[in-house]
Amino acid sequence: MKNQNSEANLISNHKKLSSPFHSIIMKKSAAALPLPRLKPPFSYFSALLAVLLVIILQNTLFPDPTLAPFIFFFPAIYLVSFLGGWSPGLLAVVLSALAGNFFFVAPYQSWSFSFEALIATFLFTLSSLILVSLSLYFRSVLANFDGVIGERVKAEADVKRANEEWNRTFDAISDLVFIQDKNFVIVRANRAFAEMIKLNPENIIGKKCYEVLHKSDKHWPSCPFEKTRVDKKVHTGEVFDPKIGRPLLVTTSPIFGPESEFLGSVHIAKDITELKQSEAALSKSEEGMQRAQAIAHLGSWELDLVNNKLAWSNEVYRIFGLEPREFGATYEAFLDAVHPDDRELVHAAYSDSVRQGKDFYEIEHRVVRKLSGEIRIVYEKCQHAKDKSGRIIRSIGMIHDITDRKRMEERLRMEMTKAEALLFSIGDGVVAVDPAGKILFINQAFAELVKKSKDNLLGERLDKIVPMEDGKGRKLPPDSTPVFLALAKGQKISSNIFSPTNYISQNGSLMPLAITATPVILDGAIIGAIAVYRDISKEKAIDQAKTEFVSLASHQLRTPLSSIALSTELLLRGTAGELSSEQKKYLSEAYNSTKIMAELIKVLLNISRIELGTFMVQLEPINLAESLDYLLDELKLQLDSKKLTLRKNYGQPSMIQFDKNILRITIENLITNAIRYTGEGGTIAVSLEEKAEEMIIKIADTGCGIPEKDKDKIFTKLFRAENARLISADGAGLGLYLVKSLLLKVGARIWVESELGKGATFFVAIPVPGLKN
Repeated sequence: MKNQNSEANLISNHKKLSSPFHSIIMKKSAAALPLPRLKPPFSYFSALLAVLLVIILQNTLFPDPTLAPFIFFFPAIYLVSFLGGWSPGLLAVVLSALAGNFFFVAPYQSWSFSFEALIATFLFTLSSLILVSLSLYFRSVLANFDGVIGERVKAEADVKRANEEWNRTFDAISDLVFIQDKNFVIVRANRAFAEMIKLNPENIIGKKCYEVLHKSDKHWPSCPFEKTRVDKKVHTGEVFDPKIGRPLLVTTSPIFGPESEFLGSVHIAKDITELKQSEAALSKSEEGMQRAQAIAHLGSWELDLVNNKLAWSNEVYRIFGLEPREFGATYEAFLDAVHPDDRELVHAAYSDSVRQGKDFYEIEHRVVRKLSGEIRIVYEKCQHAKDKSGRIIRSIGMIHDITDRKRMEERLRMEMTKAEALLFSIGDGVVAVDPAGKILFINQAFAELVKKSKDNLLGERLDKIVPMEDGKGRKLPPDSTPVFLALAKGQKISSNIFSPTNYISQNGSLMPLAITATPVILDGAIIGAIAVYRDISKEKAIDQAKTEFVSLASHQLRTPLSSIALSTELLLRGTAGELSSEQKKYLSEAYNSTKIMAELIKVLLNISRIELGTFMVQLEPINLAESLDYLLDELKLQLDSKKLTLRKNYGQPSMIQFDKNILRITIENLITNAIRYTGEGGTIAVSLEEKAEEMIIKIADTGCGIPEKDKDKIFTKLFRAENARLISADGAGLGLYLVKSLLLKVGARIWVESELGKGATFFVAIPVPGLKN
């Protein structure tokens, strides 16, 4: 029976009292007015006023005083006592007795002291006193009753207000909340719960929770409420029902009656959709981090120094060759996995960093994998966390398996040692520079070449260590030296015995060098250059001696050749008699060979004069267009013999200051080569153009062209392109070398543009109005 009453209390709605008296009291208490009371002197004045009103009223209503002599005084006495208390009440009694005796006891309007009058007055006074007492008693009872009712009403109002506040709070809770009895019947639900299941709260009350939530006809055995119903304890668990469509974190708390009987439970369900999404994102992030750590062979760890707890990421376990269940997860267990020879060093380094209050700790050491016994090399670093007192309480760090890197570094070191040994054994100087031209590496031969120690050279700019000048004694700016040209152009740059650069040594002496600079290119970017420096002083001296010998020999050969040519020419003219056709043939061949030999000796003499510095330049005004026409007319027979078309475009006639001999040698060589390497019926074009204070002579042909690989060699001594040798065996490879040497001597330039099989175009740029130097 008690349990039934308790259950009724759980689901009751606080029924209100329904008696009529309760209604009256509720109406009275709604006015919230206290019992009235008059204070002196108004209470005494009210006693006098009441007695006067009674006298007037009684005399007016009952002219015959014998009819009701004292009856109207009783209400006045009662009212005065009720409103004023004892003193005003007694005053009203005395005044009423005197007035009654005076006005209503015969003789009327006079005092009467007869026995009957005294008895009547005494009885009136006694009755009035009783009436005053009753009035005061009733007032007291009424005041007490009013206080009790007021407190009751106030308490009910407080309960109503608290219930309204609870309802507002209950509906304001964003989590899903409902209350059910022990039979799964819902007795209360908040707004959030009703909105989730899309029902009005009044349509939920009285239904069973599994009907409303799970659309089922029986409860779930795994439901938190079922567990609470069995063990009467609080239970929290995740619930996901596809019919609900969202994950919920449900907490069920039991409700007990006054005698600890189980009445039902309160359910609080939190929508954890966003939490689950965050957990999934975090899990994905952690998986990504674990993959990244595995790829980088880098793990993370955290050591709680207060509780001596060590946490490792998966990659740290892999590095140490351990499984989580095999590891004690303490600092001491970690030290056991460190290589015995490194253990003391690691412990000292970490302990010192903690003891000295350092911000971090880092070290390289070895670890021994438990199962395989393999030794791995790791790099560790951590940051220390401190409490408010500055004491280190936690270390958060990483461990990186650098075994492969260390092995690669060792292999690289050995390869570098071999390479250095090889480079140091090379007799030529070798230097490596970065893109800014700063020295990264030199071999011993280079240090000996510049007479400086290796330590004083590394990191210095190459142009400061090896200042250079060209063959004419002009100091070369850095960007004109082979190494910096290679860095700028991204191609190999060379200088040799025929175009040397001179190193200006510390004592001011010059050392001719042959330099080959090659850019180092990685992924399309120039990351430096390697250059080889060779002292060619001996080769230069030999070449000088050779030049002098050639000059001497040429001079000695000119005289006999001239005699041979003159004698042969006289014989061909018949001065010694008539010649047979066969004799003329042999003499013609000898004469032509003598002329070729004479031209070769002439070229050799010019080259030797240039290299010995004895070639004399004579400047004079030259009409360039007329000079070109004159030289082309001399070669007309050769042009006609191959049926070549000559095109000329001179523009406006131009006068320049130039050496006629150099101009002749230049034009004869270029036109002769164009005739030689252009097939019959081809075209040779000669044009003039004034541009940027230079006069440009342009000679283009439609011949065989020059291979791309031979373009930068075409002006070197004794060089002939492979396709040129196939076309004509004649030629010594000295003509273009002579032309370039002569033009450079007078400050002019020459270059070529060509495409194999489509001819070549030579450009000669002559400074206007004369020499630059």
